[in-house]
Parts: sequence; C-alpha cells; structure tokens
Amino acid sequence: MSISNELSIVIEGHEMIHLPLPYNIHLLLGDSGKGKTYICKIIDNQREYGGKVGTTIPLDDILIWSKVSDVDTTARGKLIIVDRYAYVRRHKPEVIEFIRNTSDSNKFILISNRLQKDGFEIPSQAVYEIVYDEERECFTVSNYFRNQDYTVIKSIKSIDELFNT
Repeated sequence: MSISNELSIVIEGHEMIHLPLPYNIHLLLGDSGKGKTYICKIIDNQREYGGKVGTTIPLDDILIWSKVSDVDTTARGKLIIVDRYAYVRRHKPEVIEFIRNTSDSNKFILISNRLQKDGFEIPSQAVYEIVYDEERECFTVSNYFRNQDYTVIKSIKSIDELFNT
C-alpha cells in the first residue's frame, strides 16, 4: 500500500488541513498554541463523528499516537502522527526502532514544540513548522529549514517546490 504524498482534509467543502508529505519521516514543529494537537483532534473527531469529509489519505489509515497506550508497533501501511513525540519516545523507547524499521511501509509525522540536540534519535527527511494560513483558512506548513543538530537524510525542498510538484 502506498500512502499519498500529501494529507488534505476537506470538511463540508472547506479544506482544513493541507500538509505535504514528500518523504517518509517528517518533523512538525510549532510553538504552543499553533495547532499541532488541534490537527490531531480534527482527524480524531472526523473519524468518530463522520460527516462530509474528503481526504487524500483514508481516516482509517491515519493513526494518532498522543499517549503511550496509543502506540501500536504492528502498524503497516499507515500515516502515523506522533503528537508529543519526545514524551512518547521517552516512555516507550522502542518506538524509535519501530520508526526506523518501518519507514519504508509507514509515513510518520513526529510532532514537537522544538528541536532537541539529540535530533530525537530519528533521521528526519523533512523538518517544517505548522502555520495557520489565514488566506486559505487551513493548517499547512512553512519555513522548511536545516538544523546542524538534526540529521536530514535528503535535502529539504522549499515550500514552493513542494506545492508546485
């Protein structure tokens, strides 16, 4: 199973989330209150309550891990969003090897409020910041960047390259 290279969620005709997913491991950063956890809640709520939802990745193929008890190391062919990644990996360190060993069959979004010196022990392929696009009225990403304290497997594309490919 191949997972789409973008996560777009449209609720009743209005796009709420648009995240490019060009690689298998993404680090999503953002200060408190920027909407990182809110994105997870939107996905969970739509899965639970339904309604008129259009999505590039079926909701059943998106896993949200925000607590240690959510971690399922048998998952394959999924988009796995790890909210509060530093907390989850600290309390369930086997998640690090799971990500390394299954990044060919899963896609990952590791959510944090900051970069850490150890690079989360995962070689991310894309590092980006969550933003709310006022004009489009949806959550998206901005400010792709490199950090010398963080390992990047492939060069990071600019935001324009991602949206125009």
